[in-house]
Amino acid sequence: MHLRLLPALVIALLSGLSSASGLAAQQLTPGELLRVDDWYRRTVVRTGDGQWGIAIGTMDGRILWSLNPELELIPASTAKLFTTGFTRARAGGGARISTRVIGRGRLDSVSGRWHGSWQLELGGDPTFDRPGRGGPSLRELVRQLRERGVRVLEGPLALT
Repeated sequence: MHLRLLPALVIALLSGLSSASGLAAQQLTPGELLRVDDWYRRTVVRTGDGQWGIAIGTMDGRILWSLNPELELIPASTAKLFTTGFTRARAGGGARISTRVIGRGRLDSVSGRWHGSWQLELGGDPTFDRPGRGGPSLRELVRQLRERGVRVLEGPLALT
């Protein structure tokens, strides 16, 4: 039951339903309603039997979409609710965390070889291949490295 509310919160977060500054007309568009309904149908098929209570609402408490909001269920993770709310209040509904390559070391400008540690910081789409998911493709990351003169990466790789 703890994981049942999390997908709804993620949908709300990604859809930018609310922000600290407020939106002029907070409501779900017909396309957003279709995506939420589609998400719910797919989730029910994957999770089987269960008791769901979901509410997506505005910062002022107006319900935009719900399913069994009257059920008294244990929230998926109260800590996640507060973390999500705080982050959205600070960064805003349109904020995104991007995937990037970072490193500690030096570049041999003659050979283009990177000597040192490097890491792939996965903040966007970690699969690199889902269209419309806000993260750069692997090809784009390689292009960015090449623009900076990096041709070969050597050293330990860390994923974060």
